[in-house]
Amino acid sequence: MASQAYWRRHHDRFELFRDINAAPAWYKNPNYHQTDIAGGKTTATLISVAGKSSIGIDFRDEHIYSNVLGNLRDTIRPIPFDRNGFFNHEKNRVISTFLLNHTLNFGHFDASLGMGESYSNDFGWHTYGGADLGYRPGEVVRLFVSANSTVRLPTFTDLYYTSATQKSNPNLNPEKSKTIEGGIKAGKQGWKTELTAFYRWGNNVIDWVKSPDSTKWESRNLTEVNAYGVDFSAEYRFKSSIINKISVSYSYLDMDKKANGLDSKYTLDYLKHKAILIIDHKIAGNISASWNLSYADRSGSYTDKNKLLCNYQPYFLADAKVNWMLHRLTVYAEVNNLFDKRYADYGGLPQPGINISAGLKWKVF
Repeated sequence: MASQAYWRRHHDRFELFRDINAAPAWYKNPNYHQTDIAGGKTTATLISVAGKSSIGIDFRDEHIYSNVLGNLRDTIRPIPFDRNGFFNHEKNRVISTFLLNHTLNFGHFDASLGMGESYSNDFGWHTYGGADLGYRPGEVVRLFVSANSTVRLPTFTDLYYTSATQKSNPNLNPEKSKTIEGGIKAGKQGWKTELTAFYRWGNNVIDWVKSPDSTKWESRNLTEVNAYGVDFSAEYRFKSSIINKISVSYSYLDMDKKANGLDSKYTLDYLKHKAILIIDHKIAGNISASWNLSYADRSGSYTDKNKLLCNYQPYFLADAKVNWMLHRLTVYAEVNNLFDKRYADYGGLPQPGINISAGLKWKVF
């Protein structure tokens, strides 16, 4: 049996505009939050000829004080670390979960089955779970297939955040999804590779969207967003060579829900193609270098500064890093975006050009 308990407090001050004197008239002050996350989990395990069985209970309490998120308080509460501010909103959410899992190995096969029953004081009962089946025809290859379901509750931001540019929806429903996945893994000595394909059905998917002629983002439950994709990776580690490691990976993702003219902030803004090549090699003595070459093609669109709906453009990036190891100390320097590529990424935000950083790492143990 294993048990654990935890508590975490976080203070946050979000400044949309650092210079309050240059901010628009609607911007009055920063957003302040104090979140307390507390909970505990107990798990009991039984191992027998029938396999390994586990049962667990998880309890989690989420509480927030804020000047923007949650329900309006009858009284105000001083904000720590800022004598001029106060909290006038508050929200508490309690989530209790019962977990059950069983795994079994028989011959060349391995299987697992699990389920969870969760209760929230805001959203009631929800059931989710999954099943996995693997087959090893030999020591090198493993074939696998799985089916899983998940539930995601709306965040406090999804439910309550409202400003001059965003409109929340306190009536959002939990987001649900079901995924089937299958693939193959292979590896021996210095090499390993993996190929996986999946399909995911999403229901009531939560996203922030807006039309090109609107000034506000709105949180909504999109009726259905289904996704399918493929992930491939391969790596080889050399034993006696100037090259330490070479790895390649590629991911493909597609979603069959169209934005219908809406600009999506999250759900419909995703990497459709992503390819990465990494080469790690020796230079001299304890000095080594790593090269990271990547290609990305993002789906979706964003609204530019002229309020025009723009599609993302694919881009190629190159990064380099040099390491010098001295016992427990590592000295490193890295250059990101070597070719000073100008591009817009997630959310339509312009990304930095070439940038250089250096530092030290000390390994204590």
